[in-house]
Amino acid sequence: MRLRAELSTRERRIHELLSSAGAWESVTDLALAHDSHQEAMESAEAAFLAERRGAIQEAWQLYCRAFRKESEAATALASHVEVEPTRSVLYRSAASLALKCGERAAASHLAAEGLAGQPPEEIADELRSVLSEANSRIMSLSPDEWLAEPA
Repeated sequence: MRLRAELSTRERRIHELLSSAGAWESVTDLALAHDSHQEAMESAEAAFLAERRGAIQEAWQLYCRAFRKESEAATALASHVEVEPTRSVLYRSAASLALKCGERAAASHLAAEGLAGQPPEEIADELRSVLSEANSRIMSLSPDEWLAEPA
């Protein structure tokens, strides 16, 4: 019985330490990022397979679902630069998926957010490349397309 009481006391102390240091939120954010990323990768893989078999509309829908889930994962780690390079890799992936489903402004925003952390140089180069591509696509829009472009 004493071991159980000690364990409960230890667990309570760990929870108190995590909560007081803001680490509990970090653990929750990491879990959300992990789960969302897993869902995104499953959708991206299904999209790739759909694209290979010529199901373009299905592939596009799956890429967009992957983009939304990967954005969720990246956003969960927005303020957690201590988990680099994971944070910037998620932003790069979300921005690339945004381009795949035509979300130019979101791609630009996500790439910029990824660069706002402390990405390793190789990831930073890839983020700058996605940012450049997204901005290029935005600048190539006609006036009618500008008006139709989602905010």
